[in-house]
Amino acid sequence: MRQNLLKTGILALAGMLSIVSCGGPRAAYENGIVTRSPVRYRIGEPGPGFVAERPSEYGDLIFRNAQQSVYFSVNSTCNRYEDSPIRRLAENLLWGISEQVRSREGLVSFAGREAYEIELTGKLDGVPVQLYVRVLKRNECIFDFSCTARPEEFESVRPQCEKFIQGFEDLR
Repeated sequence: MRQNLLKTGILALAGMLSIVSCGGPRAAYENGIVTRSPVRYRIGEPGPGFVAERPSEYGDLIFRNAQQSVYFSVNSTCNRYEDSPIRRLAENLLWGISEQVRSREGLVSFAGREAYEIELTGKLDGVPVQLYVRVLKRNECIFDFSCTARPEEFESVRPQCEKFIQGFEDLR
């Protein structure tokens, strides 16, 4: 039951990404490359046990590891987005997370630009989660990444999360 609640919460978080990003057409995904007009980018494959899913209504891509209740997501938004500092854009991704305790936050160098990262524990629809988000503005687009798991599982999937995000390359 907790796994279903976590999945529901992750999909709700993906819905928040859609609200922030104004939605758009579904992304295509093949061989590590995500395509959604006008973007085309590569991401790192998180590894065994993860299944790529294209959300039906929002976000570009979600990787799910059902055995561990772990979700990695990526979304791109171009042209029609809120022109805000990247810190504010990152914080927008945290809507719905209650009882937040942030363990890491700040600017990082990523893909030749400054990105903003936040890592925290909290509750999503009452279920404890640990969440890492990174937001990047690049060439008139915003890219946001998130890795979400139960707090007791997060450290075991941190390497896959890092591989997923660090594999990013803008192919436009």
